[in-house]
Amino acid sequence: MNKELITYDKAIETIRKSNDIQFIYKNSLYNLTLFSRKWYLAATGEENFTKELADGKDIDKLIDKLDEILIKDKKLKEIINDHLYGEGTLILFDKYK
Repeated sequence: MNKELITYDKAIETIRKSNDIQFIYKNSLYNLTLFSRKWYLAATGEENFTKELADGKDIDKLIDKLDEILIKDKKLKEIINDHLYGEGTLILFDKYK
């Protein structure tokens, strides 16, 4: 079975289409989601939080924040590009397909 490796750029492309991503990293489930016209990063598990990141239409601001934010000890770009998330847990949703 040939698995496509997901890159940070592919995840950003998904986000630009107003779609969500989710993954498990170091015993916590992380969701980047658009809810009630706002982008949030939420974690459940060892870490529990919800952070408002940007207005729903302000994708550039959201991406700037994603480039800076640390999840435990890593940037989101590192987690995705280096495949540090739990195997098979990174999901790019396509809710407007």
